[in-house]
Amino acid sequence: MTRIDVDTFEHGDQTYYVRRETMLQLVAAINADAASSANNGYYAILSQAGSAAPVAVVMPDSNFGTVVWTRSSAGTFLGTLAGAFVATTTWYSAQIVVQQVGGESKVDIIRVSDDVVRVTVRDFADNLVDGFAAVYIEIKRW
Repeated sequence: MTRIDVDTFEHGDQTYYVRRETMLQLVAAINADAASSANNGYYAILSQAGSAAPVAVVMPDSNFGTVVWTRSSAGTFLGTLAGAFVATTTWYSAQIVVQQVGGESKVDIIRVSDDVVRVTVRDFADNLVDGFAAVYIEIKRW
């Protein structure tokens, strides 16, 4: 008879039994994945005025590389970093914190290429506009 070491864990009212060897392999894989993706993100607050390029205040836990921000046209801004925005391994989020008379401003972020993302800022009437104090950007790469 062969002895098999088993670990148990509970989730809700269920108890699960897993071979210890399998559990150790799973834990090692999770730890390796967490270590490889830890801080593999870009977290910044953008501000912009007039026809100037946006200024980024990058959060200390960013470990992504330096994204260079430029103004393409009114309300349209490009973030550039070589090879950083691969379609299948990158996630993007942008939020604007401002309330205008008549409605809210809107912000979108999209991938243009492996090297470029585009941020657009619109007013409540859906016009592309310059001048904002805080657009929160989060980009995660796996």
